[in-house]
Amino acid sequence: KKGECMTFDPTNPYYYMYPILGMAVFALLYFVLRARSARTQNVVLFLLLAANFALHFLKLLFPPYNTEGKFDYYIQTITPENVCAINTMIFPFFFLKKGGVLRDYMFYIGAISGIAASWIPMSIANSVPFDFDCMRYYFCHTVIWVVPVLMVVLRLHRPDYRRIFFVPLIYILDLVVIVFNEVALVAFGLDEARYILSVTHGNGGMAFGPYANLE
Repeated sequence: KKGECMTFDPTNPYYYMYPILGMAVFALLYFVLRARSARTQNVVLFLLLAANFALHFLKLLFPPYNTEGKFDYYIQTITPENVCAINTMIFPFFFLKKGGVLRDYMFYIGAISGIAASWIPMSIANSVPFDFDCMRYYFCHTVIWVVPVLMVVLRLHRPDYRRIFFVPLIYILDLVVIVFNEVALVAFGLDEARYILSVTHGNGGMAFGPYANLE
């Protein structure tokens, strides 16, 4: 229904549903895991990241990805087209790296990007609350912030402020990947050349500059 579309709309009661559910999931996982062994905590958090990674690709088996025939567009959605897509693809591997700057990056960027995307949904404007893609979107972005924050709250990792300058450097590498991804999409005929360096299309993480409405 038109009034239930999932966009930034504080007047829509459904707008609050998934972010609040995400906070409830965070609290539930915390209370369930806090008395468990570190091994159990690591396994549970990794399985969430692995499920998110798998769903990033398996979504092509479900509507609307397998029903509307927009093959070129839907292939784009499983590429590293934005920061959250990259996080979904790399976080399971970063998590396996015990300690260090990669987990620092997970904590800072995961918390920021996951929470921001949960409260400011960008790619599900045509979805209604219980569409597969809507539920997938919020599951994905909830995992992106819940796992890194729990990782720190449960003391599986302790961020080191002396390493924090590496975090923006890794983020810049993310933006470089987004740019090269867009170039590759055009080269393989999966996107239009006019969108290269466009701030209004394929501009995940503002890799090509601020969005037009922010200039």
